[in-house]
Amino acid sequence: MAYDFCDYRSKRTVTFNGSTVTKTVECSNSTFADNIEEAWVNLDRSKFKTQIVDFSYKREANTFTITYDKLNEENWVHSRDFPKLTNAAVIQLYKDFVEPCNEGYPIYYDCGNLKNMFYVGGKLTLIDVDAMCINPNKNELNSIFWFRMAHRVGPHTKNLMSQVNAPPVDTSLFPDYVVKPGEHMDTKAFFNG
Repeated sequence: MAYDFCDYRSKRTVTFNGSTVTKTVECSNSTFADNIEEAWVNLDRSKFKTQIVDFSYKREANTFTITYDKLNEENWVHSRDFPKLTNAAVIQLYKDFVEPCNEGYPIYYDCGNLKNMFYVGGKLTLIDVDAMCINPNKNELNSIFWFRMAHRVGPHTKNLMSQVNAPPVDTSLFPDYVVKPGEHMDTKAFFNG
Protein backbone atom coordinates (compact mmCIF):
# COMPACT_ATOMS: atom_id res chain seq x y z
CA MET A 1 0.00 0.00 0.00
CA ALA A 2 1.54 3.28 -1.08
CA TYR A 3 0.08 6.70 -1.70
CA ASP A 4 1.94 9.61 -3.23
CA PHE A 5 1.00 11.91 -0.34
CA CYS A 6 2.61 9.68 2.33
CA ASP A 7 6.35 9.13 2.77
CA TYR A 8 6.48 5.46 3.75
CA ARG A 9 10.28 5.40 3.60
CA SER A 10 10.78 8.16 6.14
CA LYS A 11 12.32 7.40 9.52
CA ARG A 12 10.59 8.62 12.65
CA THR A 13 11.87 8.73 16.21
CA VAL A 14 9.86 9.93 19.21
CA THR A 15 11.46 10.98 22.50
CA PHE A 16 9.63 11.91 25.70
CA ASN A 17 11.34 14.53 27.88
CA GLY A 18 9.17 15.23 30.90
CA SER A 19 6.27 17.34 29.67
CA THR A 20 7.61 17.62 26.11
CA VAL A 21 7.54 15.30 23.10
CA THR A 22 10.24 15.56 20.44
CA LYS A 23 9.70 13.79 17.15
CA THR A 24 12.41 13.54 14.52
CA VAL A 25 11.26 12.85 10.97
CA GLU A 26 13.87 12.04 8.34
CA CYS A 27 12.05 12.38 5.02
CA SER A 28 13.15 10.09 2.20
CA ASN A 29 13.61 13.02 -0.18
CA SER A 30 13.30 16.79 -0.47
CA THR A 31 9.93 16.61 -2.23
CA PHE A 32 8.26 15.04 0.81
CA ALA A 33 10.07 17.43 3.15
CA ASP A 34 9.01 20.45 1.08
CA ASN A 35 5.40 19.21 0.94
CA ILE A 36 5.19 18.77 4.71
CA GLU A 37 6.70 22.19 5.36
CA GLU A 38 4.36 23.81 2.84
CA ALA A 39 1.41 22.26 4.67
CA TRP A 40 2.67 23.59 8.02
CA VAL A 41 3.38 27.08 6.70
CA ASN A 42 -0.12 27.30 5.19
CA LEU A 43 -1.99 25.52 8.01
CA ASP A 44 -5.24 27.30 8.86
CA ARG A 45 -6.71 25.68 11.98
CA SER A 46 -9.91 27.71 11.58
CA LYS A 47 -10.88 25.34 8.73
CA PHE A 48 -11.36 22.47 11.21
CA LYS A 49 -13.50 21.77 14.26
CA THR A 50 -11.06 19.02 15.18
CA GLN A 51 -7.93 20.37 16.88
CA ILE A 52 -4.36 19.84 15.72
CA VAL A 53 -1.78 20.01 18.48
CA ASP A 54 0.31 23.19 18.74
CA PHE A 55 3.88 22.47 17.72
CA SER A 56 7.17 24.02 16.70
CA TYR A 57 9.78 22.63 14.35
CA LYS A 58 13.27 23.04 12.98
CA ARG A 59 14.37 21.79 9.59
CA GLU A 60 17.85 20.70 8.57
CA ALA A 61 17.96 19.45 4.95
CA ASN A 62 15.20 16.79 4.79
CA THR A 63 14.98 16.22 8.55
CA PHE A 64 12.50 17.86 10.91
CA THR A 65 12.67 18.10 14.67
CA ILE A 66 9.12 18.63 15.91
CA THR A 67 8.30 19.60 19.50
CA TYR A 68 4.93 19.69 21.27
CA ASP A 69 3.56 19.34 24.80
CA LYS A 70 3.01 15.79 26.01
CA LEU A 71 -0.70 15.04 26.33
CA ASN A 72 -2.38 13.10 29.14
CA GLU A 73 -2.26 9.39 28.26
CA GLU A 74 -5.57 8.88 30.08
CA ASN A 75 -7.17 10.84 27.22
CA TRP A 76 -5.62 8.75 24.43
CA VAL A 77 -8.37 7.57 22.07
CA HIS A 78 -6.62 4.27 21.27
CA SER A 79 -6.32 3.26 24.92
CA ARG A 80 -8.30 0.13 25.82
CA ASP A 81 -9.65 1.98 28.86
CA PHE A 82 -10.93 4.94 26.87
CA PRO A 83 -14.43 4.94 25.37
CA LYS A 84 -14.64 4.40 21.64
CA LEU A 85 -14.62 7.38 19.37
CA THR A 86 -18.16 8.75 19.10
CA ASN A 87 -20.06 8.61 15.83
CA ALA A 88 -20.18 12.41 15.83
CA ALA A 89 -16.38 12.60 16.14
CA VAL A 90 -15.89 10.16 13.24
CA ILE A 91 -18.22 12.23 11.05
CA GLN A 92 -16.44 15.44 12.08
CA LEU A 93 -13.05 13.97 11.15
CA TYR A 94 -14.45 13.06 7.74
CA LYS A 95 -15.94 16.52 7.22
CA ASP A 96 -12.80 18.28 8.43
CA PHE A 97 -10.19 16.37 6.45
CA VAL A 98 -11.55 13.96 3.84
CA GLU A 99 -14.50 15.80 2.31
CA PRO A 100 -12.54 19.02 1.56
CA CYS A 101 -9.14 17.38 0.99
CA ASN A 102 -8.79 18.58 -2.61
CA GLU A 103 -9.72 22.21 -1.99
CA GLY A 104 -6.13 23.45 -1.93
CA TYR A 105 -5.47 23.93 1.78
CA PRO A 106 -3.50 21.69 4.16
CA ILE A 107 -5.30 18.73 5.71
CA TYR A 108 -4.36 15.97 8.13
CA TYR A 109 -4.39 12.78 6.06
CA ASP A 110 -3.92 10.23 8.89
CA CYS A 111 -7.28 11.18 10.39
CA GLY A 112 -8.43 7.54 10.56
CA ASN A 113 -5.61 6.47 12.86
CA LEU A 114 -6.86 6.40 16.46
CA LYS A 115 -3.30 6.02 17.76
CA ASN A 116 -2.70 9.70 16.97
CA MET A 117 -5.73 11.14 18.77
CA PHE A 118 -6.35 12.51 22.23
CA TYR A 119 -9.24 14.36 23.85
CA VAL A 120 -8.08 17.73 25.16
CA GLY A 121 -10.64 19.97 26.83
CA GLY A 122 -13.40 17.79 25.40
CA LYS A 123 -12.15 18.25 21.83
CA LEU A 124 -10.53 15.66 19.64
CA THR A 125 -6.87 16.62 19.12
CA LEU A 126 -4.53 15.13 16.50
CA ILE A 127 -0.81 14.87 17.23
CA ASP A 128 0.94 13.29 14.22
CA VAL A 129 1.66 16.62 12.53
CA ASP A 130 3.98 15.17 9.89
CA ALA A 131 0.84 13.49 8.46
CA MET A 132 -0.21 16.65 6.66
CA CYS A 133 -0.41 17.43 2.98
CA ILE A 134 -2.21 19.52 0.37
CA ASN A 135 -4.52 18.04 -2.29
CA PRO A 136 -4.17 14.29 -1.73
CA ASN A 137 -6.08 11.89 -3.98
CA LYS A 138 -9.61 12.11 -2.56
CA ASN A 139 -10.66 8.57 -3.50
CA GLU A 140 -7.56 7.12 -1.85
CA LEU A 141 -7.97 9.22 1.28
CA ASN A 142 -11.67 8.29 1.53
CA SER A 143 -10.78 4.59 1.31
CA ILE A 144 -7.94 4.85 3.84
CA PHE A 145 -10.13 6.74 6.30
CA TRP A 146 -13.08 4.33 6.25
CA PHE A 147 -10.89 1.21 6.10
CA ARG A 148 -9.08 2.31 9.25
CA MET A 149 -12.28 3.33 11.00
CA ALA A 150 -13.97 0.01 10.27
CA HIS A 151 -10.87 -1.83 11.39
CA ARG A 152 -10.89 0.00 14.72
CA VAL A 153 -14.43 1.03 15.59
CA GLY A 154 -16.48 -1.73 13.99
CA PRO A 155 -19.30 -2.65 11.67
CA HIS A 156 -21.42 0.49 12.15
CA THR A 157 -18.94 2.17 9.78
CA LYS A 158 -21.24 1.67 6.78
CA ASN A 159 -24.00 3.55 8.58
CA LEU A 160 -21.60 6.44 9.21
CA MET A 161 -20.53 6.39 5.56
CA SER A 162 -24.16 6.70 4.47
CA GLN A 163 -24.66 9.71 6.75
CA VAL A 164 -22.01 11.66 4.83
CA ASN A 165 -22.69 10.10 1.40
CA ALA A 166 -19.15 8.74 1.29
CA PRO A 167 -18.15 6.85 -1.86
CA PRO A 168 -17.40 3.12 -1.55
CA VAL A 169 -14.08 1.94 -0.16
CA ASP A 170 -11.66 0.69 -2.81
CA THR A 171 -10.22 -2.39 -1.10
CA SER A 172 -7.76 -2.95 -3.97
CA LEU A 173 -5.69 -0.22 -2.29
CA PHE A 174 -4.91 -2.71 0.50
CA PRO A 175 -3.35 -5.72 -1.29
CA ASP A 176 -1.16 -6.67 1.69
CA TYR A 177 -3.92 -6.58 4.31
CA VAL A 178 -4.37 -9.74 6.36
CA VAL A 179 -6.48 -10.27 9.45
CA LYS A 180 -4.21 -10.39 12.50
CA PRO A 181 -4.89 -12.65 15.49
CA GLY A 182 -7.26 -10.97 17.92
CA GLU A 183 -8.81 -8.58 15.38
CA HIS A 184 -12.58 -8.36 15.66
CA MET A 185 -13.31 -8.46 11.93
CA ASP A 186 -11.94 -9.00 8.43
CA THR A 187 -12.07 -5.39 7.23
CA LYS A 188 -11.51 -6.20 3.56
CA ALA A 189 -14.31 -8.79 3.55
CA PHE A 190 -16.53 -6.31 5.39
CA PHE A 191 -16.32 -3.80 2.53
CA ASN A 192 -16.39 -6.40 -0.24
CA GLY A 193 -19.33 -8.31 1.21
